[in-house]
Amino acid sequence: MSMTTHGYNYDLAIREVGDQVTVTNNLGRTAIYGEIVNLNGMYGIVMEHDGIADNATGRMYVLQPDTLISTAQINKTDTFTAGQPIYFLSGGAVAAGTLEADAGGGAVAIG
Repeated sequence: MSMTTHGYNYDLAIREVGDQVTVTNNLGRTAIYGEIVNLNGMYGIVMEHDGIADNATGRMYVLQPDTLISTAQINKTDTFTAGQPIYFLSGGAVAAGTLEADAGGGAVAIG
């Protein structure tokens, strides 16, 4: 299966989309399509093609244990090991969050 990525969506490539929920964006900025976010206490991927404006509601795919994704939202300086947890470090109102190899800087385990 080949996937095409586009720079505007953090090079997101997702193989399958399952459970989606409606969330309110409280990041202080627009969350764009394909961005991995923590909204309303859930980690997921923004599914609205126009993004979700700050304080607006929109759809998000809830990350599941068997979800296969490819993304540019990764800390490229970290060393990831198969079978180890993956952590999410929020970028807050100024930037997209990143996937991290450890809990440093307040990152939270998501998988």
